[in-house]
Amino acid sequence: MKPATAAAAALLILIGFAITKPTKCQTVAKPGCRDKCGEVEIHYPFGVGDEKCFLDPGFNLTCDKDSKLWTTQFKNGESSGDDDQSQIIGIDPAMGTMEILMPVSRHCFNKTGNETANEKYKVGVEPPTFTVSSRANKFFAIGSNTFGILRANIIRNDSNIPNHDYRFWMGCFSSCLYEKPGESDIKECSGIGCCNFTFPSGMREIQTLAYNFLYEEDFKPVWNYSNCTYSFVSRNGWLRDHPLSDLNNLPFNSSGLVIDWAVGNENQTCREDDDDPHTHDIINICSGVNNAECVNSTTKHGYRCKCKDGYVGNPYLGCQNKDECKEGGYNNPCHGHATCKDLPGSYTCTCKKGFEGDGKRDGNGCVLKSGGRNTLLVVLLSASLGVTTLLLFSLYIYRRSRKRMLIKLKEQFFEQNGGLLLQQQLEGGNGGRMKIYTLKDLKKATNNFDQKLILGQGGYGTVYKGVLEDSSVVAIKKSKISDQTQVEQFIHEVDVLSQINHRNVVKLFGCCLETQVPMLVYEFITNGTLSDHLHRDDGSPKMPFAARLRVASESAGAISYLHSSASLPIIHRDIKTSNILLDERLTAKVSDFGASRLIPLDHTRVTTQVQGTFGYLDPEYFYTGELTEKSDVYSFGVVLAELLTGEKAVSFSRAEEDRNLCAYFVSALNNGRLGQVLDSHIVNNGAVMFEHLLEVAEIARRCMNAKRDDRPTMKEVAMELERLRNQVDEKGDEQPWRGSGEEDEMCCDEMPGEKSVIMSSQVVDGGDSSMSMSIVSGESSGNMDTNSILMSLRGGR
Repeated sequence: MKPATAAAAALLILIGFAITKPTKCQTVAKPGCRDKCGEVEIHYPFGVGDEKCFLDPGFNLTCDKDSKLWTTQFKNGESSGDDDQSQIIGIDPAMGTMEILMPVSRHCFNKTGNETANEKYKVGVEPPTFTVSSRANKFFAIGSNTFGILRANIIRNDSNIPNHDYRFWMGCFSSCLYEKPGESDIKECSGIGCCNFTFPSGMREIQTLAYNFLYEEDFKPVWNYSNCTYSFVSRNGWLRDHPLSDLNNLPFNSSGLVIDWAVGNENQTCREDDDDPHTHDIINICSGVNNAECVNSTTKHGYRCKCKDGYVGNPYLGCQNKDECKEGGYNNPCHGHATCKDLPGSYTCTCKKGFEGDGKRDGNGCVLKSGGRNTLLVVLLSASLGVTTLLLFSLYIYRRSRKRMLIKLKEQFFEQNGGLLLQQQLEGGNGGRMKIYTLKDLKKATNNFDQKLILGQGGYGTVYKGVLEDSSVVAIKKSKISDQTQVEQFIHEVDVLSQINHRNVVKLFGCCLETQVPMLVYEFITNGTLSDHLHRDDGSPKMPFAARLRVASESAGAISYLHSSASLPIIHRDIKTSNILLDERLTAKVSDFGASRLIPLDHTRVTTQVQGTFGYLDPEYFYTGELTEKSDVYSFGVVLAELLTGEKAVSFSRAEEDRNLCAYFVSALNNGRLGQVLDSHIVNNGAVMFEHLLEVAEIARRCMNAKRDDRPTMKEVAMELERLRNQVDEKGDEQPWRGSGEEDEMCCDEMPGEKSVIMSSQVVDGGDSSMSMSIVSGESSGNMDTNSILMSLRGGR
C-alpha cells in the first residue's frame, strides 16, 4: 500500500472512531454554514446561503433581516392570490418534519348578520417528497354553528395511474345555538364550540374554509360570544399551547402546520436493486453517513436517513454514540440492582452480587438469588435492629438530659426567686401557714394550665382555677414580677401576707418558685367580683343598698386591718371593685396584692414607681410618686361612689367632663343633683333612710379629696361605715335581699326623738325618676336644711 493511501485510511479510521465516541455537542449544520436563524435551528440537509450548505435547491432557505426563516417551496395564502413563501418555525431531521405557519381561515359577521370577512387560506407543497403530515396534524373548526371544511389534493400510487392526484373534501360541524359554551367545552373540542378530525396521508395541497350557516334572525343571539367562525390545520398540541378562553378572542392568526419531508426524488427509495429501472445507478446518501441508515418515506416518495439504534445526532451529517448509562432514575435502561456499561451503539446491564436476571429495566431486571434471600434477610434484620437500638438509646439520652436540664432549671428558678430565703423563714417558724408548692403540683391542679380554667387576666398576672390533691379548690396566679433585684422584698411580702388572718382578706396558702415567674396559691372565691355584680347587664337583680353597705363596711375593715393591724403596714395600691371578691353569702374578700407594698414602721410614706388603675389612682400619688395609706383611701372613695351610682370609674358614655366618676359624683353632690346620679336599683328597691345615703356620699367625697391630708384614715372610714351598717340593720331600712327582683313596699319604724324620713320614688314628667321626702316625726336635727335635702333628692329641680 502506498504511504499516502495508508495515511488516508488511518485518518478515516480515526475520524470514524472519533464520531462513535460520546459528545456533548451534536452537529446541526455543515462546517462554515449558518446553523441558526433567530430561535430556529437550521439542520442539514436544509441550509442558508452557499450551495454547499444545503442538499439541493428544494432545501434552500432564506433568513431575513428580522431573523425569520422562510422557504419558497410552499405556496401559502388566500385562494385569490398565493404568496410564494412560508415561514418556518422548526426543523426536526430525526423525525423528518418541519413546522411552518399557515394563516387561519375565518368567516365573520356584524351584529345585524352582514358578512364582514370571508378568508380562505391554503398551502401548496411543491416538491413531490414533501407532504402535509397526517400523523402530526389535525383539522379544527371553532365557533358557534360552524361548518369547517378541508379541501385537499392527495397523491395515490394506483397501479393504473401512478402518482395521480385526487381531490377530496372533509368537514366537521360545531354547534352551540343560544348558549355560550364553557371553557371545558372548547378545551375538549368535541362538537360544542369546537370540532376536529384527522385526515389521510399524502396531501400536497390543502385549503381550509369556515362557514356560519345561521340565518340573520338566528345570528343575533350568538353574536356577543361568537361573531366569527374559524378553521385551520395545526400540529397536535397547538391548542394546548395556545388555549382559548372564549370564541371571540382567538389568540393567534396563524397555526403551526407540520410538513413531512424526504430526500431523493419522487421515484427513489432505499432499495439499490440494479434490476429496478426506477433506482438504476442511484445510491441513497444515508449509506455514506456514519452510524446512519435509510428508511422509506411514508408516502413511498423518496426516503430519509435516521441514526441507528444507540446513536443520536443529525443522520445526514453523522450520528454519535448515545451513552444510555448516563441517564438517571427510571430513564436509565438498567435495573436498580444492576451495573450499566456503555458500548458503542449499545450497552450492557449486569446484576450485582446476590442478584440474577438480565439486569434490564424493560426485561427481567434483577431478583435475589435463591441462596441469597436468607442472607439479605439477615442483613436487613440486623440493620433494622441496630438502627432501632440506636434510636431508642438516643431517645433515652435525650429524655434523661432534658429531665436533668429541667431539674437544674427548676433549682435555678427556685434560688433566683428567693426559695432558699423563704425556706429559712419557714424553718424558723416565721412563715405562718405558708406552703411551698412544686410545679408538678400546680400543673396537675390546673390540667397543665388549661386555657379553659383561666379565671381572669390583669396587669399583674393570670389567675387559674385549680383543684389540689386534697380536693380543695384554689386560685393560682402566675405573677408578672420580672425585677430580680426585688426578690428579697417579694419573699418578705409573701411571708407577711401568708400571716394575715382576716375574714375579709383572701387567704394566701402558698407559692411555687420553680418557674421563671413565681406563682401564688390563693383561697378560691366562688361568686365573682363586686364589679360583676354592680355592672352586669344580663337582666338579673342587682344588689340593694343594705348589701352594698355591708360590702363597703367589710372591705373598709379589711383595708384598715392591712394599714394598721398587720405586722407591717401594707398598702394595697390597687383598690377597685374588680379586686373585691364576693362569696356565695356576698361576704367581701379583698384580693390581688400584686401591686401592694410593705411600709416600714418608721416611715409614713415611700417613693415608688406609680402603679394602679386609671380612675382609682390617687392624683397626688400620680404626680409625686409618694405612696401613703391615704392613696388606698382615695381609691376606696371611688369604690363607694361606684356602689352608690352603679357607674364605672371611667366611662366614655358620659360627657367628657364627667368621664371620671370622681368628678362626676362630687359635682353632682356639690350642686344638689345627688338624686340624678344615684343607682335606680337602690332607690326603687324600697324605702331607704336618706341620711344613710347622704352620709355614705359624704364619706366618699371626703375620701376623694384631692389633698391627702384632708382625707380620713381607713380606720375612720371603717368605723363610720360600721356605724351606718348597724343603724341600717337596727332600723330595717330594707328587707333581706332575696334576689327575686320584687320591689315590695317598705317603710321604717319611727324612732323617738329622731327625724324619720321615708324616701320613695315616683315617675313624673313622662318617665323621669324623681325622689320625694316626707318627715314622719321628730324634729330636724343638726344644721341640715330641709329645703336643701328636698332639692338634692329631687335632682335640684
